[in-house]
Amino acid sequence: MKNIYLRNNIFYYRKSIPIQLKIFFKNKSLYIRTLSTKSRVLALKYAKCQTKC
Repeated sequence: MKNIYLRNNIFYYRKSIPIQLKIFFKNKSLYIRTLSTKSRVLALKYAKCQTKC
């Protein structure tokens, strides 16, 4: 599964939340954040930074 997807011409990053941490995210199963770019190359670069940080 790719961690980025395109919605309304903006790329978003998504990540599964582990069961142990769900209580800190209001029982959500996915963390979704906008990458604020329309470029796929930049989105992949930003998503790579998100996974390391």
